Amino acid sequence: MLLYPIIFTLLTLLALHYFYAYRYFRDSSDKSEALVKLSLVSSSFPMATFVCFSYVFLQGGSSVAQFSSRKVLWAFWYQSWNTLILMAVPFSIVAIIMFFKNLNMKSNPNSFLARLYILLAYPLCYFILLTTIPDA
Repeated sequence: MLLYPIIFTLLTLLALHYFYAYRYFRDSSDKSEALVKLSLVSSSFPMATFVCFSYVFLQGGSSVAQFSSRKVLWAFWYQSWNTLILMAVPFSIVAIIMFFKNLNMKSNPNSFLARLYILLAYPLCYFILLTTIPDA
């Protein structure tokens, strides 16, 4: 499937985002910690979506119960899909607010690029969720 390399690349970028945010918290004396915290919160939705999708579909699971190699994987996807679809809109709103909150790229280009990446990860999350609706 064509999505797997894209998803693994995005998971790697998300992990790097968490690492750099941790370094920022550790080394920074800046008072803009709330922006970094909200950025981490907004990046947790794509991370959760990609991890759940990879866990289910790389082990032979399917969004259709009859095609799934193990029913446990389908049941996990069914329950996690409901949770993820409910979290999609609020987290998207937070990501949009975070992107437009501080557009000054000269102050911290890494922060701008991280927020841009998070904003661009949401359409892929919506695509994954809307094309793999659980079906019995």
